[in-house]
Amino acid sequence: MSKTAQVIVSILAGFALFVFFFFVNPLSLPAASKTVLAIAVLMLSLWFTETLPLAPVALIPLIAFPISGVLTFDQSVINYFDKVVFLFFGGFILGLALEKWNLHKRIALGIVKITGTSPNKIILGFIIATAFISMWISNTATTMMMYPIAVSVNALIETNYQGKGKIKNFSLVLMLIIAYASNIGGITTIVGTPPNMVLVGLMEKGFNMDIGFFDWFIICFPMGVIILAIMYLLLTYVLYPNKMDKKAIPRSLIVDEYNKLGKMSRQEWIVAIIFIQTCLLWIFREQLIILINTIYSINKDEYIKWLPTQWKFSMPIFRFETWEWFHEKWSVKLDDTLVAMWGAFLMMVIPSGSKKSWMIMGFKDLKKVKWGILLLFGGGLCLAMAMDKSGLMKLVADEIKNNYSSSGHLVMIIILTLAAVFLSELMSNVALVTVFVPVVGSIAVAMGVNPMLYCLPVTLGATCAFMLPMGTPPNAIVYASKKIRLYQMTTAGFFLNIISSVFISAFCYLLVDAVF
Repeated sequence: MSKTAQVIVSILAGFALFVFFFFVNPLSLPAASKTVLAIAVLMLSLWFTETLPLAPVALIPLIAFPISGVLTFDQSVINYFDKVVFLFFGGFILGLALEKWNLHKRIALGIVKITGTSPNKIILGFIIATAFISMWISNTATTMMMYPIAVSVNALIETNYQGKGKIKNFSLVLMLIIAYASNIGGITTIVGTPPNMVLVGLMEKGFNMDIGFFDWFIICFPMGVIILAIMYLLLTYVLYPNKMDKKAIPRSLIVDEYNKLGKMSRQEWIVAIIFIQTCLLWIFREQLIILINTIYSINKDEYIKWLPTQWKFSMPIFRFETWEWFHEKWSVKLDDTLVAMWGAFLMMVIPSGSKKSWMIMGFKDLKKVKWGILLLFGGGLCLAMAMDKSGLMKLVADEIKNNYSSSGHLVMIIILTLAAVFLSELMSNVALVTVFVPVVGSIAVAMGVNPMLYCLPVTLGATCAFMLPMGTPPNAIVYASKKIRLYQMTTAGFFLNIISSVFISAFCYLLVDAVF
């Protein structure tokens, strides 16, 4: 069957499912719920078969819900301009700046140079570098950046290595860890991978929960580090040991590649400073607000007493009214989206001092922003709003509550995590989170528990699909290197799927209620 025929068949199958759920209504749902379910099934089938790009499918709610009367156009379109969309836009700008001025390569080779040049230490260095970059940039973009660096280093080693051992295993593991570390690193921060951002938006819209950067970080970062450490040991010492000579690879190979970059340019310094201050604001935002509140709570007379006499009334910035205004605006407005947009703003207004680009990030650079992902966020939020307003989520939640509430929270978390991990092997992780998180959150509410207790494991599990090339874009990118056989990825991925599911379930069960 030709590609065109496959596309036509997939689209027809999707519309057949839509017609079935809309007109036959096998679940005997009310009119609004039936309509939303039929549209959700249509979108899910198109996402599952990857017949159409994800972004156009995400526009279906903007057309279908106003026509069907489930939502007005104004209610639908506002989701595409939600603040979570701008949070990820800011993250894209920061990531593109790292890539544009080659700072990501300096970070990667610098870490490898520090960790050492024995085969296993090179692998460890790439794990650390890839995971670190993926904390701040989407896992797909990270893999696209790191893959050519890994290929280059691997070619140097294959050409120059003269010792004993299984160099093919070294090449295999190096390719695998680029994908796997990108995925795992992505789950450690809110901006690390698109599913995380979808969850943040859905929790705010549907459950009035503000998920802070620091709160996410203190749960997911240590969990990610543990999974990365186990992955390193599993791949290099258990499944695919290379047994290569530790000192057979000259350190000069890595050092020469690093030295080719030269000294850090003015542009790299600017990007690094903006990047670091943005990350610090993300991490310590809440602590900064507390500090400001503490300072503001000081008695006015005490505040005035601290100032030199000539400052008390002559300089407007030291007047108490100015202080009060500053406190009010700062404490109300400072959130993760504002921090991201502040970083993006600085990237686009600070002159680079280079002929390559007037500003650090110019207008032409915006072409590289993944606009399709931003549309996908909007479509997911719109679908979630429709599922809520139509009563569909409540119906599903009540049904599951009545039949499975006696299973216990830990059992539910394990089941949801495993389902997300293995379903994500066959469908888009963003689509999976978009469709299932609102339902899972409603189930949690119906059972009287914190929605994040069930929603966070689903979201993290959706990114931890390691078995198949189609599981995540990073898997597909490294599989194309032809250094990996399908059975090798499947074997390593299966063990990592189970390991990641165990730690995701444990961390969420033990820490979610305490943090969120």
